[in-house]
Amino acid sequence: MAHLPVLLNEVLATLKPIAGETVLDGTVGSGGHALAIGEQLGSTGLLVGLDQDAEAILKATETLKSLSCQVRLIKSNFRHLTKITAEQKLPPLDGLLLDLGIHSDQLAESGRGFSFQRDEPLDMRMGAEAIVTAAEVVNDWSEASLTDILLGFGEERHAKAIAKAIVTERKHRPFETTFDLIEVIKQAVPEGYTKRRLHFATKTFQAIRMAVNEELQALDEVMPQALTALASGGRLAIITFHSGEARVVKRWFKEWREAALGQPAKKALKPTRTEVLGNPRSRSATLRHFVKK
Repeated sequence: MAHLPVLLNEVLATLKPIAGETVLDGTVGSGGHALAIGEQLGSTGLLVGLDQDAEAILKATETLKSLSCQVRLIKSNFRHLTKITAEQKLPPLDGLLLDLGIHSDQLAESGRGFSFQRDEPLDMRMGAEAIVTAAEVVNDWSEASLTDILLGFGEERHAKAIAKAIVTERKHRPFETTFDLIEVIKQAVPEGYTKRRLHFATKTFQAIRMAVNEELQALDEVMPQALTALASGGRLAIITFHSGEARVVKRWFKEWREAALGQPAKKALKPTRTEVLGNPRSRSATLRHFVKK
C-alpha cells in the first residue's frame, strides 16, 4: 500500500514553510511530507531530504521531481545532521521535520522482515549502518537482554514469557524468518492476547526493530544537533509513535525551554478521528514542535 504521511496538515501548520526558506526532512521516506513542504518553498527555496534507506531515496526522487524548489536527497541517518549540514554547506534551517514512524511501503515491500504478515528473513535493518540483524538479536542475545528490549522498546506486558520462549526454541533450531518468530510468540502469550485488535506480535517486532536500528540512541544524538542547525525562529517538528521516543523529545524540549533557547508548543497534536479512520497506522502518532529563540 502507498504510504500516507501522518499529521500532514499539522506538520504544515507548525513548520509554516514559505517561499525562499530552507527546510530539511530528516526522514524523507517516499516523500509525502516533503512534497507538501516543497510546494510551499517556491522556486527560491531549498528542500533537503535524508533517509538511511536507499529504496526510500529512489522513491522520494520520483515523488519530488515536479517541485520547482531546489531538492537535495541524501542517503544518511539523521544522527549525522551536523556532518551533513557542513558537507552540503547548508544555511541555518528554517524548518526541520523528523517523522519517527516506519513507512508503510517499508512494511509492505522491503523483504527485510518488518512485517509479521509476510514470511521474510529476520533482518529489520533500515540502512547499511545497522550491523546487527533481527535474526542475530533473537538467536544470540541473552534472555535478560531480550526481556529488557521487549519491555523498554516494545512495552510488551508478556516480555518475560516471550523472551523465555525464544531462548527455549532456539536451542532446537535457529530463527530464520518472521513466521518462525510469530509462532513462538503466539505460543508464549495467553490465548486471549492473540484475539485483540492489536496483533499479538506488534510490540515484539517494534522492540526488535528499534534495537537493531538504535532508534532511541539516534534520536537522542540528533536533538542537540537539530537545535544548532536551526536558524533563529526556526521550527522543529517531531512525530513520535512510542512513549520512549516521546520521553526523549520532551526531555530535550524541557531542557531548552529552561535554558531560554526557545519555546516548545504547549500542546502536542494528535491525528483527527477522520485521519485515524483513513489511516489506522496514524493512531499512535503525536506531533511536538519547538521554535528556536
